[in-house]
Amino acid sequence: MTYEEFREDVLNGIKTFQNDWREGQKVFNYIDSKYHVARKVQFDYGVDCFYRNDLIDKFIETAYKLL
Repeated sequence: MTYEEFREDVLNGIKTFQNDWREGQKVFNYIDSKYHVARKVQFDYGVDCFYRNDLIDKFIETAYKLL
């Protein structure tokens, strides 16, 4: 899977989540549930988009590198 395919999967996947969730929260939860690397990105790499939407791109990039 290329990075673009991964990113597209994440951005399409979050469309199924609740509308009252923040975008970063959706991205974090989607990657955590499907790829199981969100906690590693958060704790080992210090990138956490759950509360910070400005870190979404970096979070997706870091998750992809781990995979």
